[in-house]
Amino acid sequence: MTAETANSHQPPFAEFGIIARVFIALASSVLVFSAVACVTILSMLAYMSITGHAVDFSLSYRFTGLIAGAIMLLVASVWVVWVGIYRIQHPARKLD
Repeated sequence: MTAETANSHQPPFAEFGIIARVFIALASSVLVFSAVACVTILSMLAYMSITGHAVDFSLSYRFTGLIAGAIMLLVASVWVVWVGIYRIQHPARKLD
């Protein structure tokens, strides 16, 4: 049996430690926050150029970016806990 077949049933990033998984969770939430805020700002710019109305750009951070980042952080935290529980229940096999 090769190492590829023995580890084929592990979840993604199962070999990373807890600190690496926490950093991945934080990085993914920051990435989602930034992407959603950017798309919202571009949408507000398009709205402002079409209608001529002034908009408050801080709304893009508060109402869309923050909510999307918080949801992603919650999902990523659940993933970190799930992978940790999986590693406890299914320890890695030592291949000689």
